Amino acid sequence: MPKYKYFQDEKTMVWQRHAFTVTSESEAEADRIIHENELNQECVTNVYDDRIVFENTETLFDTQSRIEPDENGGRHTLEVLTADKRRSVCTNADDRLSEGSEHPCTASAERETLSPQEQVKSITDKLIVDLCRITERPDDWLPHTVYVEEEAEDASCFGMPVYTMYKLEDYKADGSCTLYNPQTDERRGGHLYEINIDWLITVWHRYRELCVEQGLWREQAIHLLEQETDASLSDILEFVGEHWQNLASDEENIASFRQWLAQDKVIE
Repeated sequence: MPKYKYFQDEKTMVWQRHAFTVTSESEAEADRIIHENELNQECVTNVYDDRIVFENTETLFDTQSRIEPDENGGRHTLEVLTADKRRSVCTNADDRLSEGSEHPCTASAERETLSPQEQVKSITDKLIVDLCRITERPDDWLPHTVYVEEEAEDASCFGMPVYTMYKLEDYKADGSCTLYNPQTDERRGGHLYEINIDWLITVWHRYRELCVEQGLWREQAIHLLEQETDASLSDILEFVGEHWQNLASDEENIASFRQWLAQDKVIE
């Protein structure tokens, strides 16, 4: 008899404990630095202060608790998906389900809404493609701080997921990269997919900011559109000069360019 694989996604609430150090002349001064960086409002992983060094994250699983749909704006917090994650079998927001039916908010194989995991993967894929397209890197971009989720090796929380800080020192067009751990003074090979998505976004935004500051974005934009489209150089130059968005992804700019070309042809 055949077996069918499924996934059950559960949205929960859980505390995470972030370990970090503060370099200061006294503990009172360290307290002041913590208040100065508003760590009562901001996660330490998002703070940029050379005196504060994030070490790792521990998930406190004993604090984990279920979130009910009425605590989530009426949206489901428990969902059973098929193995390809393209069809929702049932959720805890369903009023009633007959055998084989689908939730009314969920499309079939052509679901209009991606699952959270699929959305994260889609964004990650786009970021890595955009990063791997870069042909000229701005000064002072790399190495850049990133965090990678790994399994803890110490006895107290062995096997639990923790975030380890690395310096992304270099990467190649295939996404393979060199990661440096300043805590252990060791380097290792890896892949951009290992990097936490928040930090991939941070790396990408920093690249864009430096390109603008150093005047590199225009040449990069022209080169990209020449590679990805068959448009004339005059059209490319006009679009880059008037419509290019530095904070948008390459894919979004390419799509905007093609739409702009199509509209221009309709007007003509």
